[in-house]
This record gives sequence, structure tokens and C-alpha cells, in this order.
Amino acid sequence: MNSNQIKIILLGAGKSVRSELHSALKESGYGSRVLDWLIQAFSDVQYDLQFVVGYNLAQVESRYPGYRYIHNVNWDSTGATGSLFCADLPIEGHLIVSYSDILYRKSLVSRIIDSKNDLTVVIDSSWKDRYQGRLQEDLELSEKVNLANGQITRLGQGIHADAADAEFIGLVSFQGGALELLNDLKKQKTDILEKSKISFLVEEMRVRGLTLGYIDVSGDWAELDDPRDLAHFVLGTKAQTLDRLAAVVSQSKILDQYTFRVKSWNANSDDVVAGIMEKFTNTRIVARSSALTEDGFASANAGAYDSILNIDSSSADAIRDAITKVINSYPDTNPNNQVLVQPMLTDVRISGVGFTRTLSKGAPYYVVNYDDQT
Repeated sequence: MNSNQIKIILLGAGKSVRSELHSALKESGYGSRVLDWLIQAFSDVQYDLQFVVGYNLAQVESRYPGYRYIHNVNWDSTGATGSLFCADLPIEGHLIVSYSDILYRKSLVSRIIDSKNDLTVVIDSSWKDRYQGRLQEDLELSEKVNLANGQITRLGQGIHADAADAEFIGLVSFQGGALELLNDLKKQKTDILEKSKISFLVEEMRVRGLTLGYIDVSGDWAELDDPRDLAHFVLGTKAQTLDRLAAVVSQSKILDQYTFRVKSWNANSDDVVAGIMEKFTNTRIVARSSALTEDGFASANAGAYDSILNIDSSSADAIRDAITKVINSYPDTNPNNQVLVQPMLTDVRISGVGFTRTLSKGAPYYVVNYDDQT
């Protein structure tokens, strides 16, 4: 392996509980598979990739023939650590280990590579927001993390959900002393490690004296088991989409925006109102819905939630009343729902909504519903 290459090991030996199709081959959106997202996340670096597969090895290999596959023949009796020990572990350099049923962004990979810690885990401190509406069992089965004074003090499934500070997302990097210890543990190959999850392995390394660094992704990732999670990650909210487009469009103009989460409003609405009044002075504004449930792969809720037009930006009461109406129109109390505030557009000749699917059948056509009369 080139010494400048990042070594990547994807772990995907287990059988999906929801489908016969391997998790890495499932669509993360129309026409894009989970493995496509993972490969794209590493596209800015030189890497050497091993994919540990057990169930449906031939299926994965036929779809992605250009990669090195390691077959965990004991996939039905070993855990993620057992799969990791099937791979060829480097003795130097930088190793990144990832579950194959999660999605994350290229920017996160850059942060991991820049980390100077021998052992760096990626955690999500906003994890309980993601679990809203899901079973308590899902919470208990998650790989959880305890934090104190900026340090990880414990990892594992055994942490009670009420006592956990974050979730381990299934992404970790090893270098220096962590690689040395990882190779030693592979040689020992104890039964308990073979059957364990990666959080158990990391906890074992922590109690043996390694200091852990961590990166908090704060909700910006997705796991395949939750369609809502997946849709939010790929599509983003209305506000996030407009923000991303603003940097790339050349034939259009996206008006300035002030965006905030419902939890910020609940914590200190006065600060939010003051920020809006400072951003937009002596003008008319619109408070727009930007909920996590606004649009997804299975449904579109364009126009379903309230947007309040023609608000006087110099009136704190008018702003407060409008935002309250928008938030109250949301179907849930998710604190990560957003509200988007922009200048009120005047002299409009035509307005509409664009879709990439027909609403009745989901057929792949561009559809624009517009109004050029009122």
C-alpha cells in the first residue's frame, strides 16, 4: 500500500433484518446506493479499500467488481469486531473503519483525517432527536457514549439510554499506538471480542490506557434503518437546500435567509426575534416552514405547513406571532425542525412549486405547478 494512502475497511458481513438485499446495495435515494455514498465520501483522498462481507458476497461483488472483498465465513456467529479481524490490518499509517449501512459527508472524512489522536471515534450528541417516534428497543440497542469534561468515559450498548450523552455512529479511525494495540488484540482473538460490536472494541482499548478523541457530527449522518433519517440526510430541509444552492446557481437569485431550529426558539425566542430584526431592517419579510418532514422519498408536503407572508420586520410582536403560527403547523414537536425567514418578494409575475416526480404515480418527470393569475 502507498504510504500516503488511507486504509479503509468497510464492515458489512451481517444479514439485513429487513431485506434479502445487502444493505450497501440499497438505494439511499432514487438511483444512488449506500455504497455509492460511502465511496463518494472518500473521493478526495487516496485510499486502499477492503470490504468485509459475509452474507450475499457474490451479490455485492458483482455490482462493484473493482474492490477487494474479504469473506467472513462466520458472519452469522461473529460481530463487527470479528469481521474487522478478518481484514488485513496495517501496522502503520491511518486506518478508517466504517459500518457499511451508514451515510456521512465528505467533510466528515476530512475532519477524521486531520485528527491527530491515535484513536478517534465519531459520535452524535443529537442522537435522541433522531430516535423520536421510534421504539424504545431501538434506543436501548444503539451503541451509546458517556462524556465528561470533554472526554469519552465509556462506550457500549450497555449504557442506559437515559444516562447516555451521545451515540457512536459506527465510524472510527486508528493510527500510531491504536494500530499497534489493534493488531495485538487481533492476535489474541478472544471469543468475546470476536462477537462484539466496534464500540466494545474501542471501550476495551480505552480501558487499556488509550486516550480517545472524538468528532461530534451533531445529527449530520444517517443510518439505513430509518427512512426519515435517510431522507433528511440526502435531501436536507428547505432552508438547507436553498443555502446549498445559493453557492452554485448562476442564472437565479436566492434571497438572504435567517434560519433557526425550533429548539433555539424554545430556548430563547427573544434572541431569535432580535436576530431577525437585525438581519432585515425596515422591510417586509416572510416566515416559511422548513420542517424535517416537509419532503422525503415517499411523500411531498409542499404547502402542507404554514408560511406567513408580509410581516413587518420592525414589529417584534408581528414576527413572534408569525413564527408561532408556523411552528404550530408542524405535525410533530421535533426540536430540529427549522423556520426560514426571507425578504418578502414583490411584483411577482408567476410563482410555483417544482417536483422531480408526478404526485399521483411517482413517475420520473419534472412537474411544475404554478399560478400566474392571483
